[in-house]
Amino acid sequence: MIFSKVFNFLSLIKDGSFVRFNDRETAADSLTKLLKNHVRDFSSKDILVLGIPRGGVVMADIIARKLNANFDIIVTRKLRAPQNKELALGAILYDKKNKSVMTYLEQEIIRSLNIPSEYLEEERTLQMQEISRRISLYTSDSKNNIDANNVSLDIENKVVILVDDGAYTGSTVIVTARWLKEKKPKKLIIALTVAPKETIEILEDEVDVIEVMITSPIRNFKTVSRFYQNFLPVSDEKIIEIMKRGRK
Repeated sequence: MIFSKVFNFLSLIKDGSFVRFNDRETAADSLTKLLKNHVRDFSSKDILVLGIPRGGVVMADIIARKLNANFDIIVTRKLRAPQNKELALGAILYDKKNKSVMTYLEQEIIRSLNIPSEYLEEERTLQMQEISRRISLYTSDSKNNIDANNVSLDIENKVVILVDDGAYTGSTVIVTARWLKEKKPKKLIIALTVAPKETIEILEDEVDVIEVMITSPIRNFKTVSRFYQNFLPVSDEKIIEIMKRGRK
């Protein structure tokens, strides 16, 4: 596993407590420079860059274009805690091709919060509906066989780069990585702007390579957004615009 801090592309907060990127586009540019070392021995046609909506899609689009690689998206959703919607109890992913659902649960968090199974099932149903909505919306008018959660571009024996704009518990990244591993890629790489050290240690067991440009103890982490100067919400319309462009 490789940790990298690209200080030329980062700026210090005034109190000097931590570094952050200007925006997702800047982070994607920096990640691309690091990722080139991992894919230089492979043809661009054998590289697939996957983005997790919404912010991860913006970054994956940039990285795919810079690497001249194939591009697709993976729609996954975190299962939210009842009193804190930012806290993940786990994540789910719907396999469109096989019509199956993969679930990852943060068992320690669920036990500590005494989350009832009825709530988990309700939240799972709600997020499945949102996954279906997004898949339908994002792929209804796309070009060149871009097809969310179907991965029309064959994964087997490909170098797959999974991109997101940050991770806290890592639930959505973990469930996606496990789904991808079932497809037998030649190499699976996770590319993140920022993640806590504890999360990175968990992700280590899931993939071949992890590139994370900013890391800190989880007690200092708080939110992904604080590691960006500009962390504007990404709209569905933006994702649709990216999908319509298509790739290769």
